[in-house]
Amino acid sequence: MLRKYVVEFGLPEDAYIAFRYVAREYVREEVEMLRELAEGVMRNIG
Repeated sequence: MLRKYVVEFGLPEDAYIAFRYVAREYVREEVEMLRELAEGVMRNIG
């Protein structure tokens, strides 16, 4: 699973760093994709 979503796992970190310097709006699809990723991770480790 980690290899499949390696790019997505970096998105929250990138968003945090960018947020500190540049305001950015996120579209619904981006948020839903990250939520689904987090839920999938929790299912696999929980």
